[in-house]
Parts: sequence; structure tokens; C-alpha cells
Amino acid sequence: MHYFFAFEKEMKQADIRFLNYDRIKWKFNYAFGMPHVLPAIQIATKEEQDDILVRQLYCLSFLPYCESEPFLQILKQCFTNPDQIKKIDSAAKEQALEAQWNRIQVPLVALISLLLCLGIYWLVK
Repeated sequence: MHYFFAFEKEMKQADIRFLNYDRIKWKFNYAFGMPHVLPAIQIATKEEQDDILVRQLYCLSFLPYCESEPFLQILKQCFTNPDQIKKIDSAAKEQALEAQWNRIQVPLVALISLLLCLGIYWLVK
């Protein structure tokens, strides 16, 4: 449990410009690869589980959606409470929407700029 608290603290102190995605993925793989983590999470009280889940979702929020999706599936297997599953699903949807917006943002700006330039050109002629 302390591992996830330290991991969250490390992510809060990290400079977002220099994040190492491989290190974040390694830390999650390491934690879920240990045999005592899953039983420890499952026998914890609901408040402790909620706290751990919030910390894990915060750390996963730094990863792009395509890289965090497998870890979100692992979290669904760890937590069985319907409220916790809803939190995981809403985090997944939020990351998916952000990824979709990031994918269309540049072409949208380019299209708007092109239309604006064409409008200015036709007004000047």
C-alpha cells in the first residue's frame, strides 16, 4: 500500500515535461507483478481501496490512453466494488475523449486557419 502512496508522491513532484512513460509502466508492472499486492488490495477496507484507487488513477492519468488502457483493465480485476468500477470506467472514458480530442485538434486548427486565410483573401480581392 505504501508503494502506491510513494508512487503518487513521486508523480506529483515530477516535471511533466520530462516524464518517462516507461518508468510509469514499469512501476505499475512491478507492483501488480508482486504476488501479495492483489490479495492486500482485496482484503483492505473500502475506504483504503478507494484511496488506493484514486492514487493509481492519478498516476495513470499521466500516460497516454493507448498505454494506460491495459492497466485500467488490470485495475478492473483488482477492484470489485461497483462504485470503484464506475470510477475506473469514467477515467477510461475521460482519457479516451482526451486522446480523441488530441488526435483531431491539429487538423481542426489547420482547417480553421485555411478557411480564415481564404476568407481574408476573398475579402481583399
